[in-house]
Amino acid sequence: MNTDEINNIYEELDSLMNSLIPNESKANNLRKFFEKVLKLYLGYKLENKINLFKMIDEYVLKSQRFDLQNASHQLRDDLNTWSHATSYELKDSILDNYYDRLQNIIKEVTGMTYEKISNRSHLFSIDKLSLNDEQKKAALSKSKLTLVNAGPGTGKTYLIVGRILNELSSNNNKKIFGLSFTNKASEELQHKLNNQIFSTSLIENKENIFTGTLHSFALKFIQDYFEFKNKTFDFIIIDDLELKDIESEFNNDEESINHYIKENKILTFDMIIAMFLNTIKNNTNFQEFLSEKLDEIVVDEAQDLDKLQYEILYLLYKHISHLKLFFVGDPRQNIYAFKGGSLNNIRLFSEETDVSFIELIYSYRCPQAILSFVNEFKFKDNNNIKLVDAYNKTNGYLSLQALDNKEDEANWISKLIVDKKGNNVKLSDIAIIYTSTFYFKEILEALNAFQIPFKVFGGQWVLDNNIRLFRFILSFIYTSNKYALKNIQKFWINCELDGKNIDEILIPLSDMDFTNKANYEKLQLVLKFIQEEQIKKNTVIDILDHYISLIKKKSIFFDKDIEMLDNLKDIILNDLTLDYYDNLKLSFSPMHPKLNIFYTRSDEIVESEWFDNDEPFVNVTTVHSAKGLEWSNVIIPGMAQDSFPRYFTDNESREKEMPNELKKFYVACTRSKENLYLTRPKEVTVKSKKNGQYYTFSRNISIFINKL
Repeated sequence: MNTDEINNIYEELDSLMNSLIPNESKANNLRKFFEKVLKLYLGYKLENKINLFKMIDEYVLKSQRFDLQNASHQLRDDLNTWSHATSYELKDSILDNYYDRLQNIIKEVTGMTYEKISNRSHLFSIDKLSLNDEQKKAALSKSKLTLVNAGPGTGKTYLIVGRILNELSSNNNKKIFGLSFTNKASEELQHKLNNQIFSTSLIENKENIFTGTLHSFALKFIQDYFEFKNKTFDFIIIDDLELKDIESEFNNDEESINHYIKENKILTFDMIIAMFLNTIKNNTNFQEFLSEKLDEIVVDEAQDLDKLQYEILYLLYKHISHLKLFFVGDPRQNIYAFKGGSLNNIRLFSEETDVSFIELIYSYRCPQAILSFVNEFKFKDNNNIKLVDAYNKTNGYLSLQALDNKEDEANWISKLIVDKKGNNVKLSDIAIIYTSTFYFKEILEALNAFQIPFKVFGGQWVLDNNIRLFRFILSFIYTSNKYALKNIQKFWINCELDGKNIDEILIPLSDMDFTNKANYEKLQLVLKFIQEEQIKKNTVIDILDHYISLIKKKSIFFDKDIEMLDNLKDIILNDLTLDYYDNLKLSFSPMHPKLNIFYTRSDEIVESEWFDNDEPFVNVTTVHSAKGLEWSNVIIPGMAQDSFPRYFTDNESREKEMPNELKKFYVACTRSKENLYLTRPKEVTVKSKKNGQYYTFSRNISIFINKL
């Protein structure tokens, strides 16, 4: 691309925006300009018809500008709306947003601006976010410590976006971290930030904004500090199931387990927090290092952080004099108490005086019928701030249905869904929510009988063995970690060969007769592959591409296993932030919106007979997996005593756990944007573990709804 070509594009864009053609046509032409810029950059002829989606990904791979992938695809999706005839009108403000975003993307792609272009404002203004008075008050808070009580649907993500961008616009040099409780919430925050950043001059300072979880935040700074001190960070991160394998191997002997973990440089997510905490407590150099990297931390879902996580934030606050902390949480939605999560942990800051406390009361999700119901809940450890429907919707519906037994309950739910589908309600806008997966059996069988596709979220999951193997291969390529090497060997030959490194292990393999020892030969191939990749120092996608080529050429795996790896490649290509090893290893989770396809259930759950990934399906989910999500139609089954709330063996456990059960019910109810259906069986039949006999018991209505 040369200067004249870029100047011509800018001039044509300026002429387009000043023309008198309809806004809808302007938007369609903006898309064509987007295509033209990428064709010029990638060396394609302008007359060639090339898919914009593919060109964006090709550009990102070629330029290694992974930060532009999501913003570019978001703009492509928005402009696609106007590439076909539509009855909708495009407002000037939205068109200007498209134009600003495209202009900034062109600037990032080409590295060039055009001074003669019409003077259009790119300054960020918090007024553009249409925050209500309390949201705006929170976003503009000058206090060092700000705590926002944000109930369900009160627009906390938009508030956080406003807070981060307003702070950055007040001082472009500020380094601000937005921390979320889950990877999914973090991605959502990043997407919404991008949508605003790329329409303003703040794009110049976007590198000053970091989003992630507290675990990724802690890991990033530990790794950055290792690099700063010219040390190698060669730890491997494992999940809970892999930790259980280690514990079983050493018969749960704590001393042996700790020695093995330390010797093999293994980290779990909890160990990442402990490592960061230990370092900031005992290392003044680390404290000074951090003080230059942090100006403000914005924490979402603050009620779910445990004591150690709060201690990290407290120590950062104490050691960095200029640091601001901005907490957004809701004690009513604290459903991770079993992990130590609680907004009460913020008492560490009880002596602070420069504090602001703001309550958000307007819900942009739930209709008043549902809000009036949950507003009456009585919580033992916190106030229940009354929420108000911001839109004053009149279409909300709350119902309670009593059925004779669980089979009748399941059939009623299935018929309701069939009826909804017949009235053009999308299956994807329907959710069945319960506290755990054990209650779903009859419901899932009924959904199958009524030919309703569904997908179950929550419960116990196991990562596919071949994907797990590739994770260990990546880990060893990047860190040479001994635990990774051990598991690569165990995958193929279920034992370890003598040798401290690959070179030593390959010695006996080089002289071995592989007759009737095919897996030893495959191990040799994989170890040699690892050696080659360590020399090349490729990215994840290149390593994966070479790995797939190897296993195809040598017939190492079956076709279904290769297909699984091809799927992983597609996922990384569609989100090239995962092409960074550190991002990928922290993203593997059954809750990840894409990587979850590599997990299979370890608990007994009825499979959907009608599920198709490309078609809408009913969400059947636990409360914990439903957190942060919303649907127009929510169904909560099992609203009977000893089901929801669950059965307690004694009064002490009932007294302790009942508040947590109520919070789970609060979260489940407030997932609904329109209709909430509560169902209960009058009796249940259970099978005795002692004699195998079936017994039927009557069930009283749940105390949570006995006033309905």
